[in-house]
Amino acid sequence: MDLAQLLVIALVGLAAGTVNTLAGGGSLITLPALIVLGVPAGVANGTNRVGVLFQSLMASYRFHRAGSLDWRRTLPLFVPTCLASTLGALASARIDDARFEQVIGVALLLMAGVLLVRPRRWLEDEPASGPPWARLLVFLGIGLYGGFLQAGVGVFLLAGLVLANGQELVGANASKSLLVAGFTVPPLVVFALEGLIEPSAAAALTVGSAAGAELGTRLALKRGAPLLRWALVAVVVASSAKLLWPEPEEPPQSRVEQHGLELIHRGVEGAPILIALHGRGDAPSRFAPLYEPLYDRAHVVVPQGLSAFRTGFTWFPTRAAGDPAELAAGVLLAASRVALLAESLVREGRLPVVTGFSQGGMISFSLAAHHPGTVRAAVPAGGFLPEGVELVEADRRPPVVAFHGAEDELVRASWAATSVELLSAAGWDAELHSYEGVGHSLPHPLRSDYLDTLSAFLAK
Repeated sequence: MDLAQLLVIALVGLAAGTVNTLAGGGSLITLPALIVLGVPAGVANGTNRVGVLFQSLMASYRFHRAGSLDWRRTLPLFVPTCLASTLGALASARIDDARFEQVIGVALLLMAGVLLVRPRRWLEDEPASGPPWARLLVFLGIGLYGGFLQAGVGVFLLAGLVLANGQELVGANASKSLLVAGFTVPPLVVFALEGLIEPSAAAALTVGSAAGAELGTRLALKRGAPLLRWALVAVVVASSAKLLWPEPEEPPQSRVEQHGLELIHRGVEGAPILIALHGRGDAPSRFAPLYEPLYDRAHVVVPQGLSAFRTGFTWFPTRAAGDPAELAAGVLLAASRVALLAESLVREGRLPVVTGFSQGGMISFSLAAHHPGTVRAAVPAGGFLPEGVELVEADRRPPVVAFHGAEDELVRASWAATSVELLSAAGWDAELHSYEGVGHSLPHPLRSDYLDTLSAFLAK
């Protein structure tokens, strides 16, 4: 990512850190911003947790220095929330969260009503009510939700700490920050092992989030519970609106199933076809807008990965740095399915162009190398040709133009360079465009050059 984009992410982190420290819901700011700046949805989700961790640590330190952090009441809650957050992070790979989000949205609206109707309960310190096992269940549920979805978890923590743990709002806010820091660690480890963190974006987000936590802590300590209560009302209403009325789903007529792949279609029917393949943890509805500048000149087909993964889908289970044989087998299986789709989309002898990011980039490389007769050109981004994928000789070898971030820590640029060299030596017209300062993402100017290359192939 370039300096301007990192500065934007840091400013977004500043705003999110302030909001999160005052009430919660900062992820509603950071996640859309990261995606707009070219970070894939699955990677944005993991990267966001880094900022959450450091802003929570900063806020906890400031609250501790001010004497507002009640360690005696907070530490016993670490075990249930951390254990449950680990289960939540693992479960998010297998559970469809659309209906779950609606339930959370309703719960948030009910909480807003409690905030407005019973304000004194949120402003005064009272003894904890209810049996210990009930409090345990409350915080197990909050930890599970935090690991699963994260967004808005601070709101539920505040509710649990005030209503179940008997703390006043400023003290509960301090405890919330420490608990969030604790139960963010297990999911963060899961995301890191899955390769779903963008280092440069995470670093910028950390700097901004820590500064935001400092600002939010000062405001909380200076203005006290009344400010926190109204901030909490605002965040609760905004969060519930986001969950209850999300972005519209794709219209039914734009979703079809072909050769066992669920697809969405965009652009102009009858125009040159572009097959766009998303990365791990992403979904067609989130990936397709990347190609919106091409909708007036192309028929964009975006198939869905073969298996559910977190809040999206995956084409194969093995990570880029995983077992080479398993990776090659997974890529070849996915490429064979997409090759059947490509053959069915041939019109008047005109083959489709294929592209993709991350996993989609690997499959794009493999289609050009192993199924050369099925595509007109391949434009992989953030991908490479796995060892073990055989090059199939053919009369026609499609050109390959690859794009990659030079600072990519998830899929190394050197892997893409080796793939291009291998194809070139075997007679393919292959080239690699590498961008300094860019990690595992598609920011400008890489994105502009990438879309221009696709446009040129579609026009031929």
